[in-house]
Amino acid sequence: APPSVSNVRIVGDAVEGITIKGVGDYFGGREGPSKFEWLRKNRDTGDFLLVSAGTSDYTLTKDDVGCCLTFVYIPINFEGQEGTSLSAMSPVVKQAPPKLTNVKIIGDLRENGKVTATGIVTGGTEGSSRVQWYKTYSSTLDESNLEALSTSKIAKVGGLLFLAIGVLAFRIPLGAVGCYIVAKYTPMTPDGDSGESTFVISDRAVETLPPSLNFLSIIGDYSEDGILTASYGYVGGHEGKSIYNWYIHEVEGDFGSPISGVSGLLQYRITKEAIGKFISFQCTPVRDDGVVGDKRICMGQERIRPELRVEPNSTLQNRLIRAWCANINGGWPDQKPDSRRPSGS
Repeated sequence: APPSVSNVRIVGDAVEGITIKGVGDYFGGREGPSKFEWLRKNRDTGDFLLVSAGTSDYTLTKDDVGCCLTFVYIPINFEGQEGTSLSAMSPVVKQAPPKLTNVKIIGDLRENGKVTATGIVTGGTEGSSRVQWYKTYSSTLDESNLEALSTSKIAKVGGLLFLAIGVLAFRIPLGAVGCYIVAKYTPMTPDGDSGESTFVISDRAVETLPPSLNFLSIIGDYSEDGILTASYGYVGGHEGKSIYNWYIHEVEGDFGSPISGVSGLLQYRITKEAIGKFISFQCTPVRDDGVVGDKRICMGQERIRPELRVEPNSTLQNRLIRAWCANINGGWPDQKPDSRRPSGS
């Protein structure tokens, strides 16, 4: 009998990302290299486009969503004789819920370092993903033993296949030093449907930084009797008794001499001895365990000026008083009536 096929059908759910299979019942001697084709029906024109050939399996993609797939079975016997083809059509392919794979944490696993949750999100053409950060003292992930470090953040995720790099970032706080960082990553669609959440843990614990300063500044009035205020930012574990002093410099850039009486203070009231000179603030960061960081120096922006004293001008004061009285009384206190002005007008 010539080769033929019956009961051709498609097995599997017509959902994006699923692999479906075309099957049929062959008849007509020993089967040879039968041919298989997959065609996608255009939603607008109704035309069919060949999307795969040579295999009875097909994995549905984003392009198939909203379309129907046709499986064509062309029976061929062992001698190479080809029979009449038979086909089957799938239901309309549905969009898959968002799914997350290949999730990991990358970045600087140190105090104040920036880490990012990355992953491949499939399902939908555009959406938002949600991430929440935790810490744990164990290197083994246990979802019931996590301490939250942040509220849930939403990040835009565009495209069916999207490598989410740089959008789910988090800066590690001091309280996470010595702990492992965990990210809970939940893919979402634009209409709010969420996929299954995935937890991922860092491959090592967060390290502390050596004690250091990330900024140092002086603000205030650079004149005699003015007050200068120093401020700095400490990083590197918990701060201990950091060391700071004020220095006076004859010229900008020399070593300077320490100013007595203000060691350990963040404010300095300028004395007349500093007039015409420069002031600097020097800070050495110290961690609470005694580890000492590198000293930093902030030089004042200008030379110290003499105090500007403005002596009262008695003549000016008198004129101001007289003007005020004139404003209140409707004329100068000693102003005589103008005989040329008619009365009652």
